Amino acid sequence: MTEQTILIVEDDPDIRDGVRILLAGEGYRILEAENGAKALQTFSPEVDLVILDVMMPGMSGLRVCEELRKKSTVPILFLTAKAQESDKLVGLTAGGDDYLAKPFSFAELSARVRALLAAEPARSQKITSMRLEGYSFYEIGLACGVSEASARVIDFRAKKRIRAALEQEGYYER
Repeated sequence: MTEQTILIVEDDPDIRDGVRILLAGEGYRILEAENGAKALQTFSPEVDLVILDVMMPGMSGLRVCEELRKKSTVPILFLTAKAQESDKLVGLTAGGDDYLAKPFSFAELSARVRALLAAEPARSQKITSMRLEGYSFYEIGLACGVSEASARVIDFRAKKRIRAALEQEGYYER
């Protein structure tokens, strides 16, 4: 099996070091960034997973996530002190695939990393996107989707309006 690469984006060096030590010990190749701008510079198609803090100086993790979603379907795990349900919903709606609040257990982080990497979709196809009613939709090849986590926060009426608009734009087929 090819060594998988994880980009850790965290402004706190102690947390970044701890996560790096844990995941490197499990055999992952680790890249690190201490802020959002550095994360976008460091990111490449070889990255298999991004672990992303929300609250960082300069560019927030939410903004980094939105920028990454413009060019990649790489799984994104938010690892942040913002633990309210509304914070989680914002992160998932921004394009995150999972959300883990600090403080966290290394066992849970490790399990979530394994789960996200096991479910990782093929990333080699062209990606286009559209925004509708505050939600981002990404077309990968012929399939269009919203991450499962994001879909959970869309109410039933919004789903119907979004589906109709997607059908009209040719992004959704019955």
